[in-house]
Amino acid sequence: MKRLEFIKKTGLVAVGLPLLSSFEVFSFTRGYQQVIYPPVDDRFETFDFELFEKLKKLDKDYQKNLAEGNDYVSVVLPDGTYFYIDDSSKTKDYYYIKEFPPYSYFAVAKSYDRRGYITEKGLLGEPRFWEKGRWYYFNKEGKLEKTINYDEVSKFTFEQVEDFCLSKGMKLRRGYNDGRVYTGARIERVYRPGASYNCWEIVYKRETHLDWYRLDLQTGEVLSYNKYDGFRC
Repeated sequence: MKRLEFIKKTGLVAVGLPLLSSFEVFSFTRGYQQVIYPPVDDRFETFDFELFEKLKKLDKDYQKNLAEGNDYVSVVLPDGTYFYIDDSSKTKDYYYIKEFPPYSYFAVAKSYDRRGYITEKGLLGEPRFWEKGRWYYFNKEGKLEKTINYDEVSKFTFEQVEDFCLSKGMKLRRGYNDGRVYTGARIERVYRPGASYNCWEIVYKRETHLDWYRLDLQTGEVLSYNKYDGFRC
């Protein structure tokens, strides 16, 4: 079933689930490589309670998790889009939504206070949850308080890292992966102010071994390479 048909059938289109046909994306192309970023902006918004209710009906494990005290949904739509929505408003005073489109390395992550007012949003690299690009932070009145561009810590860009991966014969990673299986190059920007190990980290599972690279954040120089033979996942 195509996504548009699925959305119409379940009624999700009525609650604002973005359609791929009208979904604005930003892309950079290097040969056959294409990095596509889901859109995220600095506008105020509120938690989508209707969407949450719709997705509860699609998550076969929702009732079991709820009985265990965990009020969240984890759903993969037929087109590959993954949603994780967490209602922790009663215990930790927040709601959380993560949407991971099938065409991107990045998920859109949004946090809300117990009223459902947005508190922060931006892009996360998966599966290690590192911030990418501009993140927007809001005060209690829902006004934009600050913007942080997490890309400023590295001159060597994510696109250049993926070019490096391609030069080493690696396949690129797109869409949701639960982290238990290595599918494509896993890339993470590791940055802690003042730390000596800040780098781009690349892990790639081949048929016979695991490649593990660390690249300089500013120049892309290979800082270290390790090969782990006989790796199984």
